Amino acid sequence: EQQQLMQRRRTGLSEFYFRRGLLFLFQGDIPEARRRFETAAQAGVPDWAVPNVRDARAERYLRLIAEAEKK
Repeated sequence: EQQQLMQRRRTGLSEFYFRRGLLFLFQGDIPEARRRFETAAQAGVPDWAVPNVRDARAERYLRLIAEAEKK
């Protein structure tokens, strides 16, 4: 039960950081958007059997930002 609660909280944080990143992106603040998208990935806690949380949408935006910076 505690693990499920922790996982829901971590998933919620990941969603929060993704949405913040999207708002910064819409405002044109790419460095802040990148930071929020990076924070959307939540590292797991192996000792507590808590898996990593990742947001595929945030990862995709990070790839797009990186590609745009190469041009």
